[in-house]
Amino acid sequence: MQKQKTFQLEMDYSFRNNFHGFRYQCRGYYTEKDDPGLQLRMEQPQILKTLAIGTVFDLSLTEKIKLIICLLDQISMYAVVRDSMEESFEIFRQSRGNLRTLQAAEKRKDSEDNLWK
Repeated sequence: MQKQKTFQLEMDYSFRNNFHGFRYQCRGYYTEKDDPGLQLRMEQPQILKTLAIGTVFDLSLTEKIKLIICLLDQISMYAVVRDSMEESFEIFRQSRGNLRTLQAAEKRKDSEDNLWK
């Protein structure tokens, strides 16, 4: 019985460490100390106290903005979200470069057309 209990404790410890490592990797190598939710809890405890007994509508405008910023920071901690944002930004940069090239070509064509008139 003691051996089985020890094995179970080792499995629980192993699972927690693996889960922690998995979460650490998924969140782009952030730790719990980097968690925006924890920072909000430590710096603005009145927001969570208000939410515990009321709704978001009971918060002031400043508190709502702080909460939204916290949620955005929380979402951006995930590597998948950051990768998606980086890919979208790269596509945007390429599209902007293509647009500028096309605009420059059109401007050259218009100036050449004006020369022949």
